[in-house]
Amino acid sequence: MSTASAPVPEPRRLSTPEGEDALVIEWQDDHLERLPFDYLRGACPCVTCKGSHREVDISRIIPKPGVFLVEYQNQGRYALRLLWSDAHYTGIYTYTYLRSLCPCAECKSSGGKRPV
Repeated sequence: MSTASAPVPEPRRLSTPEGEDALVIEWQDDHLERLPFDYLRGACPCVTCKGSHREVDISRIIPKPGVFLVEYQNQGRYALRLLWSDAHYTGIYTYTYLRSLCPCAECKSSGGKRPV
């Protein structure tokens, strides 16, 4: 018997709506996630930002005010690479990680483990 968890769906659509300093992700399971740029930049999972190879402690993310998303690129079918206005681009945000960052009430109440 396998104990593997269900895979995180892929994003159906990504957008950065005018007037919103956020990346909006519409997932294949119809969940809508809004990630403010300052929070998302503060959550960068690269070794330089984290200071080690350990996982990011989501409860300790410190937003980085004043940055905005310049561009995003798909990394295969599992992640996004984000280019920030401060020229930082080394973080690869897996879909699983992005989904765990969702600030909505439903996701927070499930401890970031929203059923997918």
